[in-house]
Amino acid sequence: MLNAQAPLLFIESACLWWTTSLFFVIVFDTKGFNASIAQMVEHLPFKQRVAGSIPAGRTMEISYKKVQVIIFRRIGNRVEILLLQRASDETWQPVTGGVEEGESYLNGATRETIEETGLTLFVKIVEGIYSFSFKNPEGHRRAGLVTEEVFAFEAPISFKPTLSQEHINFMWVSPEEAVKKLKFENQKMAMNKFILILKFGVK
Repeated sequence: MLNAQAPLLFIESACLWWTTSLFFVIVFDTKGFNASIAQMVEHLPFKQRVAGSIPAGRTMEISYKKVQVIIFRRIGNRVEILLLQRASDETWQPVTGGVEEGESYLNGATRETIEETGLTLFVKIVEGIYSFSFKNPEGHRRAGLVTEEVFAFEAPISFKPTLSQEHINFMWVSPEEAVKKLKFENQKMAMNKFILILKFGVK
């Protein structure tokens, strides 16, 4: 004799199997999708990895590249940082400038250093100190994604800066004093990271 509840049990079992399979497919596909997105972002160049979402099928184009160069010298156990005073607003800064078409960040940093200080002999070059990106609003003369790399060039003790028209004065100060003199937070952050490198070799 057939059990009257058998068809009902069969239907319930089929529904449970279908629901479980659908849940597995959804979870599997979601995980795969998230993994694909994470993998895509991870393989983007650093300067394209910025805060915020990336629209489907699009990446943020770099519109302008900049460099920041910390010039330093060693006198015995003491390290001194070269700061330049801007002619436009009399604030203090390290060497800064844009990377020209076809230049690498390092080549741009070297050119800007020569142009702004006259330094052509580097005792040591420190790369990878700090990298950051920000976005200028529409209407800005350099609207879009701006990326900046920070380097440090060690100068000989005998080096005497030759200033360009962009600057009116210079000073040699301790790294800690340089942090206090700098105006912009990204410059302060870069200097603090360089201080860690000087003290502990940590980037």
